[in-house]
Amino acid sequence: MASARAAAAVALASLLLLLVATAADDAATAAGEPDPDAARASRRILDCTMRCVTEAMGCATRCAGARADEAPVCAAACVQGDIGCLAGCGLQQPAPGSPPALTPPAE
Repeated sequence: MASARAAAAVALASLLLLLVATAADDAATAAGEPDPDAARASRRILDCTMRCVTEAMGCATRCAGARADEAPVCAAACVQGDIGCLAGCGLQQPAPGSPPALTPPAE
């Protein structure tokens, strides 16, 4: 029961962050004629955010199968990893690469 709530919390947080990123992308293009460099940067951030959400969902799914006493720690590790991944999306990246993978704590 606790692991299902934790997985739902991770999914909800990731979805909200994705919606914020999408709204920022729409606002940037609605301001007028899109700047090609800004559009590329915005697309790179959106792609990175999508990878983070995908990783967070996988992590939450793994936590859903964890024992009841391990689920809160697993969920906290997923949230911490998701925040770190999303923070990395906002940083200047010299070359396109994938964000760090989220892994639940070892059993």
